[in-house]
Amino acid sequence: MNILIGDSGSTKTDWAYITKQDAKFFTTNGLNPNHLTEDKIKDILFTELRKQIELSKVEKIVFYGAGLGNENAKCFLHNIFTQIFNNTLNIVLEHDVSGAAHALYARNESGIVCILGTGSIAGYFDGQNVVKTAGGLGYLLGDEGSGTYLGKLLVKEYAQQKLPKHLETALYTHIQVKSTEILHFLYKQPHPNHFLAQLTHFLIAHKENKPVKNIIYTAFEDFYSYTLSYLLSLYPDDKTIRFVGSVGYLFQDELKKVMQKHGIVIDKIIQKPIYGLAENYKTAGIL
Repeated sequence: MNILIGDSGSTKTDWAYITKQDAKFFTTNGLNPNHLTEDKIKDILFTELRKQIELSKVEKIVFYGAGLGNENAKCFLHNIFTQIFNNTLNIVLEHDVSGAAHALYARNESGIVCILGTGSIAGYFDGQNVVKTAGGLGYLLGDEGSGTYLGKLLVKEYAQQKLPKHLETALYTHIQVKSTEILHFLYKQPHPNHFLAQLTHFLIAHKENKPVKNIIYTAFEDFYSYTLSYLLSLYPDDKTIRFVGSVGYLFQDELKKVMQKHGIVIDKIIQKPIYGLAENYKTAGIL
């Protein structure tokens, strides 16, 4: 069977196309149904996905995506997929937390799974399903600890001219927008969360500076306070906590320090779930 597996955040989608012969991995733009119109999603699938694979040969789709936490979003995306993949009868759509859980945990293992990418969310996996989630409110109301949140904290300091002069100059060089103009610029962006999340590259390059370290630690403290602590209060006996996503992976030293402060030991952090999902399908057929 030719199976197409997708793991999508708001910024990008990682794909694995698995056939009897091999597995092909590639990336397209993100497919969050809460952020994109039907036409935009179709355009991404037609122009980007069709360059990689022959759509008519896909027999099964397993798609894990940000924004798929409710049935309306699933129906909306399922509708689009049935139009694009008109020869595919088997289409499975699940929340990205489920994809992260399947990539991080073996069957019958339980624990808390956290996503720190462009956005953030956490969930409890009981060995079969994600039975409870926390966070996932999007960049307007939440996403603590995410790339968007880190960027938001940085821009706030920049707009209020609280950064040391050398960091202010470096950030201006990076984005080519003055601190006095950043708010106007930001509100004119079609996807401000993408712009904010991309500022993680700047934070990585300057994370040895104390003001940047403070931003990183604040973001992860807020993730603990607003998201993770809630799940820990519901499942106090399960101390296994694993992370997935570029932000958690690239800032893992800082993340571990913040979690250790609260008595939490992270036993696994991976950057991309797609490889684990593909391997699980090939070896165990759990998807």
